[in-house]
Amino acid sequence: MSEPTYHKTVCKQCNGSVEFPEESEGATVACPHCGKDLFLYRGVRAVGTPPANQPAVQSPIAPLNQDSKNKYKTFAEVPWFRREPGPITLLLLLVFSPVLLALCIIALTGDVYRNAYDKNGNLVTWGIANKIAAILILLTQFALGVVYYEAKQTEHPSNSQTAQQTQVAPVSQQETPQPQQQTEATPETAQAQPQKLQSDWNRQETDAIKNGNISFAVRTILAKPSLRNQATMQDPQTVAKTPWNYYGQVVRLTGEVGVVQDFPAGSDYGQMLGGHDATDIVVSSQDGTIIELFCMKPSGNMKVGDTVNLYVYPTGIMDVPNRLGGNDVHLILVGNDYDILGVAQ
Repeated sequence: MSEPTYHKTVCKQCNGSVEFPEESEGATVACPHCGKDLFLYRGVRAVGTPPANQPAVQSPIAPLNQDSKNKYKTFAEVPWFRREPGPITLLLLLVFSPVLLALCIIALTGDVYRNAYDKNGNLVTWGIANKIAAILILLTQFALGVVYYEAKQTEHPSNSQTAQQTQVAPVSQQETPQPQQQTEATPETAQAQPQKLQSDWNRQETDAIKNGNISFAVRTILAKPSLRNQATMQDPQTVAKTPWNYYGQVVRLTGEVGVVQDFPAGSDYGQMLGGHDATDIVVSSQDGTIIELFCMKPSGNMKVGDTVNLYVYPTGIMDVPNRLGGNDVHLILVGNDYDILGVAQ
């Protein structure tokens, strides 16, 4: 009866030597030293007990990891950023795109190791399919970034131009209204770009600086000054969101006065409004919309805090610098009539 054949292998977790019978090769058992999973494969063969003057016959199979290209023998040796992410990390990848991009870069710049071993006892790494997926993800993220940037440029094409025009516009110290609670637009800002006389409302542009609707509204009011009988009650927030739907319509808007300042006919405001005495009125509606009226009528007894009805033509919107260093969006109106509904206490 032939003697049983045994093989020796080394536990990759604790480096303990383990001997096992040949028929157990390929099985995964608990290491008798550390209790971790141990993949049995032949490392050193021993048949019975070799004679004292004869060394044990070495197996022609290479020792564990001798010919492996991997840098690490065990998963515990692998740096955390080179390990395959677990389920929680994968969930974070779906939520936080920066983490996903970082993993793609790691996958393309080196190996990512799984907590598993091949039949030779070497750590398993991600293959070429994972690297191709990383490249596709990076290209997709780049394409989405380009689309988002172009969409923002299309949505607000004149923000940078408006800021430059506001900085260089000459403002007279005597004619600049001093805001009491809110900031307001100036006629220099509103006329920063020369406008050609137009024959109709510009419905393609919402920016009151560029669309020419302020001067067109002035000419319309001078030709037909009675606005009160034409006005329809509208929601300020709705008008501010889609002002082009209300170009050419006389609307009535209600709010509380935050800034009121009169100007003579010869001032920039007066010249902008056809050579009339003018008033700049900034109103806040109940829904938080900031309304700014270039009014072709003196303010009379109007004061900050009064509740007023305004009879106006919407002309567009304008970004106006605020005291915090940012911008507020004002709904820009032109009109010549108002009611004082409630007097501030």
